[in-house]
Amino acid sequence: TEAEWEYAAREGTADNPYLYSGSNAINDVALFSDNSGSKTHEVGTKRANILGLYDMSGNIWEWCSDGKRTYTSSAVTNPKGPSSGFLRVLRGGSARGCRIADRGYGIPANRDDDSGFRLAHSQ
Repeated sequence: TEAEWEYAAREGTADNPYLYSGSNAINDVALFSDNSGSKTHEVGTKRANILGLYDMSGNIWEWCSDGKRTYTSSAVTNPKGPSSGFLRVLRGGSARGCRIADRGYGIPANRDDDSGFRLAHSQ
């Protein structure tokens, strides 16, 4: 889900001070328009965050299972977007939009060269 993606990008803490997953210095942790040569790269060429996760910021947008939703001002634990609808959430960024808080939306049936998904399992 989008909430699980953000939890991992913020290194398991809600008060994480970083703009990008693992650093405030984008070049340390992300591939983006200034350093990617306008193409995707093999995962793990930049520094991992404290949880050992690479490329949570930059390289590609990652699909989340949530549908598009609007954030509310109230505090929510592990919110989930709608399970129906045609727009799904994208997180992580690619050429631009690499901050942890950046969000995108797309139609999963559409293909492009800067979105993908991360395999994860829960225990």
